Amino acid sequence: MDNPSRTFQRSEEKFFIECDTGHVPVVVVFTKFEALRPVAFGEIKKELKGLSAEERSRRIAQRVEELFANTGVLDRLSDPNNRARAKSHVRLDNMNKPNASCDALLESTAFALDDKELRLCLVLTQQSNLELCIKCAIATLVAYANRPLGPLRINSGDYQYEIARWFRYLRVRRGLIQSDDALVMVLTDVINWL
Repeated sequence: MDNPSRTFQRSEEKFFIECDTGHVPVVVVFTKFEALRPVAFGEIKKELKGLSAEERSRRIAQRVEELFANTGVLDRLSDPNNRARAKSHVRLDNMNKPNASCDALLESTAFALDDKELRLCLVLTQQSNLELCIKCAIATLVAYANRPLGPLRINSGDYQYEIARWFRYLRVRRGLIQSDDALVMVLTDVINWL
């Protein structure tokens, strides 16, 4: 988006119109999104006089969102005539900075994958991304809770196992703890957490 009026190159348009990706999810990545900030500032700079720095920043960000929405790029991506459909999109800002992070892209990619085992494989290669592990574990728990099969007997051991799978450095050992009214299965022995 070096030029805010050019959202797609012809080759990108051709990809979405002509290429059938089958079951491979497409994640659209918008880079250099911050290039819209100077345009937004130029359009509203008179309105920004006398405002606090925080309020100026908020209004510029709001105008950037409006400019992006006005490009119609998201509508073009979801056009029913496209053979390739974007499963998700992510905007990466300031990728030229030393502390730039691709966490948003990694998360978007992980959740674009429909196959749980493939998602697990991707997440497990991210050895130090605890936040992504937690989000995937929670998504697994929510998916179990929202199964369309109606009320099912909950097997807490299965829940615990499915959640623990997302944390590569856990060694899971099933143990039984006796309580006053029942036996409770729990996971024990967290070791080698880096």
